[in-house]
Amino acid sequence: MVNYVTKEGIAAELSSYASFYECMRLRSEWGQHGFLDAHWEGNTCLTPFTVLGRYHSNGFGQCSRLNREMFTDEDRAAMPPVMTDEEFQTFLDQHVRPRITGPFYATHEGVSGNAPAFLLPPPHLLCARCGGGWELDTCHDIDAEGSYDYVIQPEDSMSVSRYNFYHGACFREHKSERLVQEEADSIEGLTQMFEEAGFEDVRIARRPLPKRCLALFAGDLKQSEVNQIVTEIPYYRVNAKQGYFGLLLAPFPLLDLAGTGISQRELEPELAKEIPPDFPPIAYFSGDSEQLVRLSQLMLKQRQKSKKRSRKNKKSK
Repeated sequence: MVNYVTKEGIAAELSSYASFYECMRLRSEWGQHGFLDAHWEGNTCLTPFTVLGRYHSNGFGQCSRLNREMFTDEDRAAMPPVMTDEEFQTFLDQHVRPRITGPFYATHEGVSGNAPAFLLPPPHLLCARCGGGWELDTCHDIDAEGSYDYVIQPEDSMSVSRYNFYHGACFREHKSERLVQEEADSIEGLTQMFEEAGFEDVRIARRPLPKRCLALFAGDLKQSEVNQIVTEIPYYRVNAKQGYFGLLLAPFPLLDLAGTGISQRELEPELAKEIPPDFPPIAYFSGDSEQLVRLSQLMLKQRQKSKKRSRKNKKSK
């Protein structure tokens, strides 16, 4: 019988991932039954333990992972296989806190450091990407992706939770591929939107965020925050028969009108009185057809003016 109550009993179950999983599963099952089904007299909660330097099982049997960003492989190697909360706190004070110069974040992963529901992949489930299994020395680097599939009929409210488990590296590859596909789908949708508004021969490509656009966000931000903006805010160059412009898919999407010869006053005439004369050549991207049709028409006029100037210059020569 698995002893999942004492420090020594848990340590005896750490010979394989399968036995570790079973030990954590039994602790979680105890917590789900509540206090009335306690397996021994005199206690209303399980004793919390940190296990393998990777997971923490609290008094209700909930298993949460230690923060992967905070603890190094050296930390985990230095931790005893099973630690009480007092022993873990001592280790934290001696080995981790001295090297952390910034804010001291939650030691466990989850909402505000609270332990999530028991979520370890059963040994028979394999990585959804590579098909490999789980080992004790890598079990802390596991990610899960969940979805809710509604069943029977559209009117029914019953649902089931479905999770795919991944090795950490496999999940990062999976996430990267998914982001590439999501971006391709986004570009396809934007292309269709612009074409429906009258733009011709539309081609959209990802480009680095121009410095003039970065200045709109930077202000007094720290360099790390600026770097985050550059990494996370997609900037696209939209080329069409009418000309080109930029598109920033920020939380508030923006049209970058630099080089088009079009001002926000022209694009949004109803707001002209409220827009300062020196306002940067940008406009809020609403995505509605009226705005895009107007932009297409204004860019076509600019293109026609450019052609006229070009013909005049040739005649003058």
